[in-house]
Amino acid sequence: MNILENKVVSFLMLPLSWLYHGIIQFRNWLFNHRLLVTHRVEQLKIISIGNITTGGTGKTPFCIFLAKLLTKKKHKVVILSRGYGRKTTGTLLVSDHQNILVQPDAAGDEPFLLARALPGVPVIVETDRYRSAQYANQLFSPDVIILDDAFQHRRLHRDLNILLVDATTGFGNQRLLPAGHLREPISNLKRADMVCLTRFSPEQLHHSILNKDFFLSKGTLKCQHIPEKLIRFSDGKSFECSLLADKKTLLFSGIANPLSFEKMVAKLGAKVCQHITFADHHRYSKNELDKIVTMSHNGAVELIVTTEKDAVRIHDFAQNLPNLFYLSIEIKIIDGMELLQNKLNSLLQN
Repeated sequence: MNILENKVVSFLMLPLSWLYHGIIQFRNWLFNHRLLVTHRVEQLKIISIGNITTGGTGKTPFCIFLAKLLTKKKHKVVILSRGYGRKTTGTLLVSDHQNILVQPDAAGDEPFLLARALPGVPVIVETDRYRSAQYANQLFSPDVIILDDAFQHRRLHRDLNILLVDATTGFGNQRLLPAGHLREPISNLKRADMVCLTRFSPEQLHHSILNKDFFLSKGTLKCQHIPEKLIRFSDGKSFECSLLADKKTLLFSGIANPLSFEKMVAKLGAKVCQHITFADHHRYSKNELDKIVTMSHNGAVELIVTTEKDAVRIHDFAQNLPNLFYLSIEIKIIDGMELLQNKLNSLLQN
């Protein structure tokens, strides 16, 4: 159980949440009254993807989906990320139009995954998105820049602000960090131009997003995370997800929402024997992976499966494991695609 689901722990954290609330709202007040400056990069159209909760709302797969959509329309796209968890500092070019230029630990998990999933789309990491936008403009002269995880990064102007909300977890207990999962108050959703409800299912809508007037006043997309394929580590070969059917499967993951991964694998027909979970962005050691593999040697496990994000972190020492796979997913818009297309067309034709 997540520690913040414990009502007593959450209650004890409230004084710190009130302090955090004051700091966040003061910072937003400074931006709203132009005492802190929001910068523009001339001739660039900028789209921000973000959220107001901690953890996995699906920003990375949505960035991949949006970048593919824009490149199909013949737009020159660059992605800017902050590179959370990377071992480097400053502005770093992760990939250009042709090659991935750095290793995962230098880039960070998400930027490396973006670079691998989007050959031909440059990816740059830098905590200061204004600086990296200028760098991208000088280097690649793009038509459009996608900001990954930038709802709170107000130093750079954006022309379209897309906010992601996980429909299955919503806003949690609706408290700010550290008593809850909110990065800023729900009222600040008003800064968004569009909302995308990810992992949408009418039967599993979280109570915290039901009857929210906000969703009626903004354009709302609904999307699902769809399993695309299984990829074997030993040779990079792709398999249909039906390979999982009736297979005794061991899962491991270090992501913000491990339950969604487990449910997805189980829905594909796998017999999940065990799911070993680690903290989000966990850096695996060879010893940890060896222990996981050893657990599968007793004949009780046929397949070991992890997430695509975790696959980035174990790449260096997972090449010789024939029953180790990672699950690739993709975004599917089930409602609001025309609305998104119209927004993009209006933005990029001006």
